Amino acid sequence: MSVFIRLLGGIWVATLVIMVGFTLFQIDEQQQQLTHELESRATLVGEGLKEAIEPVVARGSTTGIERMLKKFGRPYPGDSRSTTNSRA
Repeated sequence: MSVFIRLLGGIWVATLVIMVGFTLFQIDEQQQQLTHELESRATLVGEGLKEAIEPVVARGSTTGIERMLKKFGRPYPGDSRSTTNSRA
């Protein structure tokens, strides 16, 4: 019986180590994927802002620049991650 318990414990520990290792691997892969996606989105937003604001800067309109920054700075409609709290 003692050999059986040791064998069962060893199998359990080995399985646990494999599960933890695989979970850590998945976390790392997901973090890299999300970082890459965020960088891509930030690049697209930056390029869009540049294209939108260049004509306004060329005219020298400070109110137009402020309007553009407000437009690009607000969260998307329906975005649950917005910084405003509607329950406050």
